[in-house]
Amino acid sequence: MPAVSKSVVIQTLFESLVEIPNFKYSIEELNEFLKETDIKIPKKSENTRLTSAYDCFLKVNKPKKFGDNQQLSELWNSVKDDSEQLSIYNKMALDANLAKGFTINSDGTDVVRNTLSTNAKLINEIVLLKKQLSPQFSHDKPIFYGKKSNTSLNNFKEWLKNDLDFPSTHSFKKSDLELYKTTHQFDSSIYSDQQPWFNYISLNMILP
Repeated sequence: MPAVSKSVVIQTLFESLVEIPNFKYSIEELNEFLKETDIKIPKKSENTRLTSAYDCFLKVNKPKKFGDNQQLSELWNSVKDDSEQLSIYNKMALDANLAKGFTINSDGTDVVRNTLSTNAKLINEIVLLKKQLSPQFSHDKPIFYGKKSNTSLNNFKEWLKNDLDFPSTHSFKKSDLELYKTTHQFDSSIYSDQQPWFNYISLNMILP
């Protein structure tokens, strides 16, 4: 088996670091630090992150950086329940993603989503093998591609992806995630069945 490439090792390390509570740097910032070294890895475009309808909603309805954003959360819930309002933000997101160079899908309603990483493809193969060996495993839930499926943060992120209609392979920018945490009043020290993301992964996703 060939050795893992240097770029994969570095990016895996960066992904692990940003998962540490109170770690102050994002993956983007770590990559900027990396540019100051002699280590060279393929450059990623800054425009590859998908814009969601929720992103567009937050641009129009600015959340408070500090304080209660419960009213904003309630407003977003009302938007989701109103197909006419939601279509406005979906159109804004579609236009933004097309401007970034994404390709529109066959039915013209969205863009083609990100392709799977090598690790995600491996997980897919493991899940497929489990389905073949175990008939009762043949359900169609999304796959959890991360680690530590029992943490409040990971359950919050997977619940959020579903809420925003993002694929389970989506990776949040640290700055965006902090904004989502504020909007939804996420507190890692509070984790009970009172939160909609409680045990979201084990109840709604496939674990490899």
